[in-house]
Amino acid sequence: MCNVSINSIILVGGFAESSYVMQYMRESLRSHNIPVVRPHLPELAVLNGAVLFGQNEKIVKSIILRHSYGIAMTMEFVPNKHKEDEKYELDNMIMANNVFRKHATIGQTVPINEWICSKEYYPENERDRKTTFFIFTSDSVDPVHTTEKGCKYIGQVVVDFGYNSDSTMRKAVKLEFKFGATELKVRAVTSTSSKQHVSYFKLQ
Repeated sequence: MCNVSINSIILVGGFAESSYVMQYMRESLRSHNIPVVRPHLPELAVLNGAVLFGQNEKIVKSIILRHSYGIAMTMEFVPNKHKEDEKYELDNMIMANNVFRKHATIGQTVPINEWICSKEYYPENERDRKTTFFIFTSDSVDPVHTTEKGCKYIGQVVVDFGYNSDSTMRKAVKLEFKFGATELKVRAVTSTSSKQHVSYFKLQ
Protein backbone atom coordinates (compact mmCIF):
# COMPACT_ATOMS: atom_id res chain seq x y z
CA MET A 1 0.00 0.00 0.00
CA CYS A 2 2.90 2.36 0.73
CA ASN A 3 6.69 2.12 0.80
CA VAL A 4 8.27 2.95 4.16
CA SER A 5 11.86 2.10 5.01
CA ILE A 6 12.15 0.45 8.47
CA ASN A 7 15.57 0.43 10.07
CA SER A 8 14.63 -0.89 13.50
CA ILE A 9 11.65 -1.62 15.75
CA ILE A 10 11.24 -0.58 19.38
CA LEU A 11 8.70 -2.53 21.41
CA VAL A 12 6.85 -0.57 24.10
CA GLY A 13 3.71 -1.11 26.15
CA GLY A 14 2.46 -4.02 28.23
CA PHE A 15 2.85 -6.75 25.59
CA ALA A 16 6.47 -5.73 25.06
CA GLU A 17 7.27 -7.14 28.50
CA SER A 18 6.54 -10.63 27.17
CA SER A 19 9.70 -12.57 26.32
CA TYR A 20 7.67 -14.66 23.89
CA VAL A 21 6.56 -11.57 21.92
CA MET A 22 10.11 -10.25 21.90
CA GLN A 23 11.59 -13.52 20.66
CA TYR A 24 8.87 -14.04 18.04
CA MET A 25 9.39 -10.55 16.62
CA ARG A 26 13.15 -11.00 16.43
CA GLU A 27 12.88 -14.37 14.68
CA SER A 28 10.27 -13.09 12.24
CA LEU A 29 12.37 -10.08 11.22
CA ARG A 30 15.82 -11.67 11.28
CA SER A 31 15.73 -12.42 7.54
CA HIS A 32 15.02 -8.72 6.88
CA ASN A 33 17.96 -7.59 9.06
CA ILE A 34 15.64 -5.44 11.19
CA PRO A 35 16.73 -5.35 14.84
CA VAL A 36 14.04 -5.42 17.53
CA VAL A 37 14.81 -3.76 20.87
CA ARG A 38 12.88 -2.66 23.94
CA PRO A 39 13.54 -0.22 26.80
CA HIS A 40 14.15 -1.44 30.34
CA LEU A 41 10.56 -0.57 31.36
CA PRO A 42 8.53 -0.83 28.14
CA GLU A 43 5.14 -0.09 29.74
CA LEU A 44 6.46 3.02 31.47
CA ALA A 45 7.93 4.24 28.17
CA VAL A 46 4.41 4.86 26.82
CA LEU A 47 3.48 6.95 29.84
CA ASN A 48 6.72 8.91 29.70
CA GLY A 49 6.23 9.61 26.02
CA ALA A 50 2.71 10.92 26.60
CA VAL A 51 3.92 13.20 29.39
CA LEU A 52 6.77 14.55 27.26
CA PHE A 53 4.45 15.19 24.33
CA GLY A 54 1.95 16.94 26.60
CA GLN A 55 4.65 19.25 27.86
CA ASN A 56 6.17 19.96 24.45
CA GLU A 57 4.38 18.94 21.23
CA LYS A 58 7.39 20.08 19.19
CA ILE A 59 9.28 16.88 20.10
CA VAL A 60 7.33 15.29 17.21
CA LYS A 61 8.57 16.87 13.95
CA SER A 62 6.63 14.86 11.38
CA ILE A 63 4.25 11.94 10.96
CA ILE A 64 3.61 9.28 8.31
CA LEU A 65 0.02 9.36 7.10
CA ARG A 66 -2.07 6.24 7.60
CA HIS A 67 -4.56 7.37 4.94
CA SER A 68 -4.87 9.56 1.88
CA TYR A 69 -6.75 12.82 2.43
CA GLY A 70 -8.83 14.84 0.01
CA ILE A 71 -12.22 16.25 -0.88
CA ALA A 72 -15.23 15.25 -2.96
CA MET A 73 -15.74 17.32 -6.10
CA THR A 74 -17.24 17.24 -9.59
CA MET A 75 -15.14 17.43 -12.72
CA GLU A 76 -15.29 16.64 -16.42
CA PHE A 77 -15.91 12.94 -17.03
CA VAL A 78 -12.86 10.95 -18.17
CA PRO A 79 -13.67 7.64 -19.93
CA ASN A 80 -11.92 4.51 -18.59
CA LYS A 81 -11.17 6.38 -15.37
CA HIS A 82 -14.41 7.59 -13.81
CA LYS A 83 -17.26 5.21 -13.02
CA GLU A 84 -20.21 5.19 -15.39
CA ASP A 85 -22.70 5.40 -12.52
CA GLU A 86 -21.05 8.68 -11.40
CA LYS A 87 -21.60 10.28 -14.84
CA TYR A 88 -24.15 13.05 -15.36
CA GLU A 89 -24.83 15.97 -17.70
CA LEU A 90 -24.49 19.64 -16.68
CA ASP A 91 -24.87 22.56 -19.13
CA ASN A 92 -24.22 20.26 -22.12
CA MET A 93 -21.07 18.88 -20.49
CA ILE A 94 -20.53 15.30 -19.30
CA MET A 95 -19.38 15.43 -15.68
CA ALA A 96 -18.23 12.96 -13.04
CA ASN A 97 -19.61 13.20 -9.52
CA ASN A 98 -17.95 12.32 -6.19
CA VAL A 99 -14.41 12.56 -7.56
CA PHE A 100 -11.71 12.20 -4.90
CA ARG A 101 -9.30 15.13 -5.31
CA LYS A 102 -6.30 14.15 -3.26
CA HIS A 103 -4.38 16.58 -1.05
CA ALA A 104 -2.13 14.10 0.81
CA THR A 105 -1.13 10.49 0.16
CA ILE A 106 -1.04 7.45 2.41
CA GLY A 107 2.56 6.78 3.50
CA GLN A 108 3.56 10.40 2.90
CA THR A 109 5.74 12.05 5.55
CA VAL A 110 4.26 15.43 6.49
CA PRO A 111 5.56 18.08 8.89
CA ILE A 112 3.67 18.74 12.10
CA ASN A 113 1.67 21.96 12.44
CA GLU A 114 2.48 23.49 9.06
CA TRP A 115 -0.10 24.49 6.44
CA ILE A 116 0.57 22.27 3.41
CA CYS A 117 -1.16 20.52 0.49
CA SER A 118 -2.62 23.79 -0.80
CA LYS A 119 -4.99 23.67 -3.80
CA GLU A 120 -7.39 26.19 -5.31
CA TYR A 121 -11.08 25.73 -6.08
CA TYR A 122 -13.77 27.72 -7.88
CA PRO A 123 -17.55 27.66 -7.34
CA GLU A 124 -19.73 26.31 -10.17
CA ASN A 125 -21.72 29.55 -10.13
CA GLU A 126 -20.21 33.00 -9.53
CA ARG A 127 -23.44 34.02 -7.83
CA ASP A 128 -22.99 31.44 -5.07
CA ARG A 129 -22.58 33.07 -1.66
CA LYS A 130 -21.47 29.87 0.06
CA THR A 131 -19.79 26.59 -0.80
CA THR A 132 -19.10 23.44 1.17
CA PHE A 133 -16.06 21.14 1.04
CA PHE A 134 -16.60 17.52 2.08
CA ILE A 135 -13.42 15.98 3.53
CA PHE A 136 -12.61 12.30 2.96
CA THR A 137 -9.91 9.78 3.79
CA SER A 138 -8.99 6.74 1.72
CA ASP A 139 -7.00 3.56 2.23
CA SER A 140 -5.76 3.79 -1.38
CA VAL A 141 -2.78 5.64 -2.81
CA ASP A 142 -4.79 7.03 -5.73
CA PRO A 143 -8.53 6.87 -5.03
CA VAL A 144 -10.76 7.89 -7.93
CA HIS A 145 -14.17 8.35 -6.27
CA THR A 146 -15.15 9.07 -2.68
CA THR A 147 -17.82 6.37 -2.97
CA GLU A 148 -15.37 3.51 -3.50
CA LYS A 149 -14.36 0.97 -0.88
CA GLY A 150 -11.89 2.27 1.69
CA CYS A 151 -13.09 5.90 1.55
CA LYS A 152 -14.55 7.55 4.64
CA TYR A 153 -16.27 10.90 5.13
CA ILE A 154 -14.81 12.73 8.14
CA GLY A 155 -16.43 16.17 8.02
CA GLN A 156 -16.92 19.39 6.09
CA VAL A 157 -15.81 23.00 5.77
CA VAL A 158 -18.46 25.62 4.98
CA VAL A 159 -17.13 28.73 3.22
CA ASP A 160 -18.96 32.07 3.11
CA PHE A 161 -17.67 34.36 0.35
CA GLY A 162 -19.24 37.40 1.99
CA TYR A 163 -19.87 40.64 0.16
CA ASN A 164 -17.62 41.36 -2.80
CA SER A 165 -17.56 44.97 -4.00
CA ASP A 166 -15.28 44.08 -6.94
CA SER A 167 -17.50 42.20 -9.38
CA THR A 168 -14.55 41.57 -11.74
CA MET A 169 -12.71 39.42 -9.18
CA ARG A 170 -13.32 35.72 -9.73
CA LYS A 171 -14.37 33.82 -6.63
CA ALA A 172 -11.84 31.24 -5.52
CA VAL A 173 -10.99 29.28 -2.38
CA LYS A 174 -7.55 28.11 -1.35
CA LEU A 175 -7.85 24.91 0.67
CA GLU A 176 -4.94 23.64 2.76
CA PHE A 177 -4.28 21.05 5.45
CA LYS A 178 -2.36 21.09 8.72
CA PHE A 179 -1.53 17.77 10.37
CA GLY A 180 -0.94 17.66 14.11
CA ALA A 181 0.02 14.62 16.13
CA THR A 182 -3.63 13.84 16.95
CA GLU A 183 -5.62 16.43 14.99
CA LEU A 184 -6.21 17.54 11.41
CA LYS A 185 -7.04 21.15 10.57
CA VAL A 186 -8.44 22.22 7.21
CA ARG A 187 -8.33 25.90 6.30
CA ALA A 188 -10.21 27.62 3.48
CA VAL A 189 -9.23 31.15 2.45
CA THR A 190 -11.44 33.10 0.03
CA SER A 191 -10.05 35.35 -2.70
CA THR A 192 -12.84 37.89 -2.32
CA SER A 193 -12.35 38.76 1.34
CA SER A 194 -9.29 36.76 2.52
CA LYS A 195 -11.64 35.42 5.18
CA GLN A 196 -10.43 32.22 6.81
CA HIS A 197 -12.59 29.23 7.69
CA VAL A 198 -10.91 26.53 9.78
CA SER A 199 -12.39 23.16 10.74
CA TYR A 200 -10.92 20.58 13.11
CA PHE A 201 -11.01 16.81 12.75
CA LYS A 202 -9.65 13.90 14.75
CA LEU A 203 -6.67 12.46 12.88
CA GLN A 204 -7.68 9.10 11.45
